[in-house]
Amino acid sequence: VSYDGNLMRIIVTNPVKNKTDVLSLTTTKKNKKDHGLGLLSVKSLAEKYNGNVAFSCKDSVFKAVVILYEKDWKRKKTRKIL
Repeated sequence: VSYDGNLMRIIVTNPVKNKTDVLSLTTTKKNKKDHGLGLLSVKSLAEKYNGNVAFSCKDSVFKAVVILYEKDWKRKKTRKIL
């Protein structure tokens, strides 16, 4: 987590065995029912606080970037949550 002026940037990386299609974002795990919920939560959080989210996969590293703007997350008191 980093702050730059009025925005909060959250970057999470995770190694992957195979290149991930960031447009579909479906799990490759056998038990699909219990996996993939984290990315839905990330998308939901970004939408809830009028932020942006982007996913990428390069050189065997999956990356999620969330940008939240201070006027939105401060007003809704998300500091306690995040």
